[in-house]
Amino acid sequence: MESVDRLVLTFLLNAAWQIPALLAAGALGARLLRRGPARHRHALWLGVLAACVLLPAASLLPREPAWRSSLDSTATVRTAESPMPAAWPAWVPLTAPETPRLPAAWVRAVALLYGLSFAAHAVRLGRAWRWTARLGRSARGVADADLPEPAATIAARCRAAFGLGPVPLCVSGAVDGPVTLGARVPAILLPPSLLKEAPADHLTAALGHEMAHIHRRDFLVNLLGELWLLPVAFHPATRWLRRRLAESREMACDEAAVERLIAPRVYARSLLSLATTFAGSSRPAYTLGALDADLLEVRMRRLLDAQPRLGARRARATLSLAALVLAAAGLTAAGLAFDPPSAGAAANDLAPFVGTWKGEYSELTIRDAGGQPEVALVWLRKSGRVTPRLFDPRVTGRTLRFRLQAEMQYRPDLPKQTVDFDQVFELTGDGPGQGRLRQIWSSLEGRSDVPPPPPPAVLTRQR
Repeated sequence: MESVDRLVLTFLLNAAWQIPALLAAGALGARLLRRGPARHRHALWLGVLAACVLLPAASLLPREPAWRSSLDSTATVRTAESPMPAAWPAWVPLTAPETPRLPAAWVRAVALLYGLSFAAHAVRLGRAWRWTARLGRSARGVADADLPEPAATIAARCRAAFGLGPVPLCVSGAVDGPVTLGARVPAILLPPSLLKEAPADHLTAALGHEMAHIHRRDFLVNLLGELWLLPVAFHPATRWLRRRLAESREMACDEAAVERLIAPRVYARSLLSLATTFAGSSRPAYTLGALDADLLEVRMRRLLDAQPRLGARRARATLSLAALVLAAAGLTAAGLAFDPPSAGAAANDLAPFVGTWKGEYSELTIRDAGGQPEVALVWLRKSGRVTPRLFDPRVTGRTLRFRLQAEMQYRPDLPKQTVDFDQVFELTGDGPGQGRLRQIWSSLEGRSDVPPPPPPAVLTRQR
């Protein structure tokens, strides 16, 4: 359970800074695409949406700390100080940096709050989905034969413009503007007055915009995006991301309707008139509509902007450049991901260490003695098994450190002497159940009659 809490904390802390970094890269890319098609900006923001979850999740993958890489390096051979063969490389003692720890209760509390936040957002999304489904069931479908003559002609023209088959048209008194809903079989819901009383241009603008949503499968994409964002829904920046997605999505539908059905000024005037007619009305949260009041002003400026737009080739090239900017930001953020203080094992967390670890020349046995480590070390020699005396074992993070006392003879021409030094056993990310056992001879360093300590020994836990 504690490992799950630490994973949650790692995810949260990396998401806290990686998501704003990705949004900044997306904003730069959108700036480059400001003269290009809105569908390109929407595709870019969808890429940002995907990265906002993938990048913090990637920080949960096992990574080996940078300081451990120096254990694998070979130092300069000290031939002047020691007569040992040059084939035995010298080893420079290296002490693992001490990492500050957070109390386990704090980590557990953060994980609990995150779980509650996740559940609250999931419940909110589930309620909105049920409300939307109930709205669809309560609407009354209208067959083409029952449509008023102008409305039937306009609906057929809009379907043909987007290459769509039969699109269900429904009327509902619960909506005060045109909306699209439905993932598998999308339908357009209209207020009864819109079919009967709206001028032809207004109805063309409304149906054209909604059928553009259906053509682009926006309802399904929006629903999947909301589900995808659930793990990071706690982050305030996701609200800004949702707005950018909604803005670029609605503009893309505006551009599609203008390209295929209606002149820009007529379309803008029709949307403005419809928005005025239905001012103050509410729209279901997880439906898609043409009359988003908070985005209408931006969309109007875009529709009436007479400045030249990027050509198709330059727009694609700019989109590629924006995607490269986003990818570069993502790779940089992934490389800077970090493990929080509590991501390592707690001071008395012996579970990852307990067991028998064997290597080519060493056998290490670790037991949990009431929350304290009990350690036994055996050196495997040609002459037999040698058991040195161990004392003062202690666990710090992923490191077990203890003192060792043994009788050693460094050279045949020197007498045996009793020495003591530190032993450090470190869990590594090289594989499941692997670690390194190394010796720290800091008390013997600098003596010409003492060879350098051996390189770290790789030990594997026996199951």
